[in-house]
Amino acid sequence: MFLDIGASVNSLTQSDHGLDLHVQLPEIPMVLAGHTATVPAPPAWELSWRSLHVQIKYTKKPPSLGPRLASGWASAVRAGGTPTFLVWLVPASTAPHNGGSVRARIVLPQQWHRWGAGQEATTPTKVPDTMFSAPVDLDDLDGLRRLAHVADLWTRYPVLLSTGGFDPTASMLAGTLPDPNSLEAFSIDVATAAIIAADMRYEPIDRWQRIVTECVSTAYALVFPAMGEQRILDRIGAAHQMVGMFTSPDGRFIGPDPAVAVEEPGPVVIADICASIAAAVGDERRSTTCCSSSVTRRCSASMSVGAPSPDSCHACSPRSSESLCSS
Repeated sequence: MFLDIGASVNSLTQSDHGLDLHVQLPEIPMVLAGHTATVPAPPAWELSWRSLHVQIKYTKKPPSLGPRLASGWASAVRAGGTPTFLVWLVPASTAPHNGGSVRARIVLPQQWHRWGAGQEATTPTKVPDTMFSAPVDLDDLDGLRRLAHVADLWTRYPVLLSTGGFDPTASMLAGTLPDPNSLEAFSIDVATAAIIAADMRYEPIDRWQRIVTECVSTAYALVFPAMGEQRILDRIGAAHQMVGMFTSPDGRFIGPDPAVAVEEPGPVVIADICASIAAAVGDERRSTTCCSSSVTRRCSASMSVGAPSPDSCHACSPRSSESLCSS
């Protein structure tokens, strides 16, 4: 499964932490499976420095895991460490070599904090079925494409995705779009984190509102373009009302420090994440970001997973593109 998305995979046979695989990801999300003579796989590609830890379970019933181990995984990723995926391989009634199939259900890193945080129990406990993703068919190219983008995001933004109240990668893995209200709140959180990271909290409120506008409009333009400009403007207006709750009488931002962490400009992060969401659910028309540095990577990513041509790559609407890239 991970070889099919262009990763380098090493077995951790002597690991004392139950980590079966060390997966080094490619620089650009890709799917190598399903290529033909007319559409060949790339002869070579660049690996990134980013990696995952993967524990494999092959059982008919949900696997067990020590909550204390899960708590350690949660602490590691929240500190910016390597994310850990638990992959449960569910065998079919017919063995694979007799024509049966194997499907994978995955527990994403944010779940470890919800389940294992603060627990000291070392006795293996059955992992709740609700923590697992919907099954991913290992022969399904769409499923592999979604996995490629989900793994890419988790290794790019581990702290942001593990500490925020919203994890878009869960719906990405299922092939569905996230809830618009959750995506909007997530965009505002990222904008706030970017303000604080840049030590801009005492800047005039209109500057902060502009960054919130860029984050929210970019998210909607890339993930929900059919929403229409007027509704997006209405949602931005609602976001600005929220901004007003965190300002001093002289119009300076004094909002609370958010739980999320962002080192890059907020609009760029939102554009990158939302481009991944769009690409993961299979709509190449929405799979690019607005700034040139990200456009190159995301357009290349779209082409590697089946976009028809470089001509399908485009920027956001002129309004959001100009404001985002000028930031």
